[in-house]
Amino acid sequence: MFLLAFLLIAVVGLLYFQTRPAPILTVMTWPGAYGRAQASAQMRPYGAERGVDVRTALWDGDIADLNTMVEKRQFKADVIDMELPVAAQACKQDLLEKIDPSILPPGADNSPARQDLVPGAIGPCWVGGMLESAVGARHCLALATLPNIQYPSDIFPTERFYTHDLSAPPMALCAPSEMQAPDVPGVGAVPDPEMLLRSTVESATLLPQRATERKMHG
Repeated sequence: MFLLAFLLIAVVGLLYFQTRPAPILTVMTWPGAYGRAQASAQMRPYGAERGVDVRTALWDGDIADLNTMVEKRQFKADVIDMELPVAAQACKQDLLEKIDPSILPPGADNSPARQDLVPGAIGPCWVGGMLESAVGARHCLALATLPNIQYPSDIFPTERFYTHDLSAPPMALCAPSEMQAPDVPGVGAVPDPEMLLRSTVESATLLPQRATERKMHG
């Protein structure tokens, strides 16, 4: 009798875990092509791998929306994609939960998140995940010139984020909401050696393999 009851409980438990709804994670992000690309490249793969129902909510980056959610205790998201100045201000106003860096996943080599991410990427309430400097921003501008791009995104003047960027010349508006892409090969930016040197934490030199070494290893 005891064995039968135990087996029945085990079967019921197994059925529950197999049929229970997946936990829901709501990510608030930007509308348009950016949000759709983010859902396709990040959210859906994450949900499929972890068994999580990842849903999206949209916002336009206005901190007033966060104030309203906190005041009414009606939260529309668990995670929010924010620009750094807005995240810092929202954190200062206690609109965001504090983050314990020890719970963040390690890097590919199992380094703790604090060591795996660049200095300053982990704040009291945020984790940085996008590059808006130099090469990253220039590629967005280059992509915007392609004929099949209908909604150029993530293109900002350099001065919005930096006093001095890691490359030159700076990106700048040539008219309201207009920017001229450089008519040169590549992305049109040249690294600033002095800025790179001041910002370098660690460096390595890669040398081409000599022909004799390639034969020996081959």
